[in-house]
Amino acid sequence: MNLQEQIEDLRPWYQIVDFGNGVKSPGQGDCGEWMWNILRPHLPQSLEGLSLLDLGCNTGIHCVRFAMEGGKGIVGVDNNDAPMATKQTTFVKKYFEEKERKQFDITYLEGEVENVLLNTDFPRFDMIFALSIFHHLRTNNHKKVLAAVSKLSPIIYMRFRAGSIDKNYTYFDSLFKELGYSPFYYKVKETDSHVCFIKYIQNI
Repeated sequence: MNLQEQIEDLRPWYQIVDFGNGVKSPGQGDCGEWMWNILRPHLPQSLEGLSLLDLGCNTGIHCVRFAMEGGKGIVGVDNNDAPMATKQTTFVKKYFEEKERKQFDITYLEGEVENVLLNTDFPRFDMIFALSIFHHLRTNNHKKVLAAVSKLSPIIYMRFRAGSIDKNYTYFDSLFKELGYSPFYYKVKETDSHVCFIKYIQNI
């Protein structure tokens, strides 16, 4: 079975993954590789030795891209309730490890993000990705979950989806500020809320 056939066999895909040579997984056009390309200019120039916690990692392509640039101690978390999500995560990691001829320091944890955050003894991370995930959490747990997150990293990258940014942006913004974070706002297009993401840096 060739690469394209393997990708087809793992449908449905949520994230678009670029496997190279013009081969991509089908998926939502505004996530996966698309989001990585938006985030990358706002990350440190060198990721060598840096650690990452990716909440709502789906296929894990952000973890893989981070590892490809030398990241270490990378953890991806998702409930992976989509039919093929766990198989996709395994497939993507293995494919790029073989392509790069090296093992990636990535660990995937499967479970509800809030349960994992509240019941796992995590180390500190250099940064956290929380891309279109926090608005899925149960409202009565938001403060507790964000308090747990605030103990894990001084830098958090958030993304809000169109349709939820107006509803959730100011709410989560206020919670992060209460926890001592300063926000930095980014939009690829000023008129496009769908492309908005926020970098929070903890005040020391």
